[in-house]
Amino acid sequence: MADPELQLVARRIRAFPDFPIPGVLFRDISPLLKDPDSFRASINLLANHLKKTHGGKIDYIAGKWRDRGKGALAPQDLQG
Repeated sequence: MADPELQLVARRIRAFPDFPIPGVLFRDISPLLKDPDSFRASINLLANHLKKTHGGKIDYIAGKWRDRGKGALAPQDLQG
């Protein structure tokens, strides 16, 4: 894992083995979402991966972002 962006993102994801039941590895991304640099890096990594794997043929990435009063357009704002 030599990519600095990937390392930044990985450091912000917490793992909880055997939660909620034995054999499940729960990964908490809330620290990643709270840190603007990590969040920006995760969006950049995702966008770059999709562009690379689909030959640059992606114009938009759409999805439902559950808004609890803030951050509804955060990924869109970061990719501008």
